[in-house]
Amino acid sequence: MKNVIKIMGAMVLTAFSVSVFANPILGTTCGSPDRVASLAGGAQCAYGNGNPDATDITSYYGDVWGSAGELTGDGTNGYLSATSDAGWGVIPNSGTISIDASFWSVYDSAVVTMHIGNGAGDPDHWAWLTIDNLIFSSWTLDYIPGGTEAGGGLSNIKLWGVRGDGDVPEPGMIALLAIGLVGAGLVRRRTKA
Repeated sequence: MKNVIKIMGAMVLTAFSVSVFANPILGTTCGSPDRVASLAGGAQCAYGNGNPDATDITSYYGDVWGSAGELTGDGTNGYLSATSDAGWGVIPNSGTISIDASFWSVYDSAVVTMHIGNGAGDPDHWAWLTIDNLIFSSWTLDYIPGGTEAGGGLSNIKLWGVRGDGDVPEPGMIALLAIGLVGAGLVRRRTKA
C-alpha cells in the first residue's frame, strides 16, 4: 500500500507541475529568452514556437477558437485591423490593432496572436487573451538584452474568437481527476480484499 501511495503522490505532483507550466501568465507582456512582446489590453499572455493555430490557442486558453481575421501587412481582414510603425518583417517594432465593435456581438472572448517569420530565435509567437470588449490597442515587439537577435520579423497578426461558454477543462485538471478515480478504485479494491 505504501508503494501505491508513493506512486500516486508522484503522479499528482507531475500532473500539477505540467498544468502549472502550461498556463498562460497574467498581464500584457511575455516572452523569453530571445524576444518579448506586449499587447495593451491583454489579460493573459502565452508564447511558443511555430505559427499559432486553433490547437495552440485551445492549449493555452481552453474552448474552441475560430479565426476572425488575419493580416500579413497593414490593413483590415475580417474583424481585425492592424498597423506596424516600422513595417512588417522588422524587429524592434510597434503598432496598433483594432477589433471591429461588431466582433463582440458575435463572439464572447478574443485572442490576438503575433508571429515572427523565418524561424530562428525563441519564442516566435505570442497569444493574448484580451480584456472583454477591447476595440483598440497598441503592441510592441523587441529583443531581450543578451538574447539571440536572429530570425525574421513580424510575419502576421491574427484574431481568434470563441462563442458561448464552452469551457474545456485544462489537461492537468483532467489528469488529476483520472488519478483520483484510479486511486479511489485501488483503495476500494484493497479494502475489499
